[in-house]
Amino acid sequence: AFILAPGPALEVARAIVEAPSPYPAGRAAALAAIRVMREGAKAGNLRITDRELPWLDTMEDAVESLPDAEDAFVARMMDEVDTTRFLAGEYDL
Repeated sequence: AFILAPGPALEVARAIVEAPSPYPAGRAAALAAIRVMREGAKAGNLRITDRELPWLDTMEDAVESLPDAEDAFVARMMDEVDTTRFLAGEYDL
């Protein structure tokens, strides 16, 4: 809910529109959301327990570890998903 408040939502939206294409926009949105949550917690506007705070770092590390290029991300995910559950060709994969 905190991310959907006007201020945080604008920060995430700004990250999206500044990105050159959808894949980097997704990464930028995720990083912006994490940053906004971290800042909100520091300012006392978002209550995150001490036990939950490390998850912000975990999420940030996960997003930052994603490949820069969408095709590299798709290739990585194709190795991890059960390709018998969908027709990859229908998605141009």
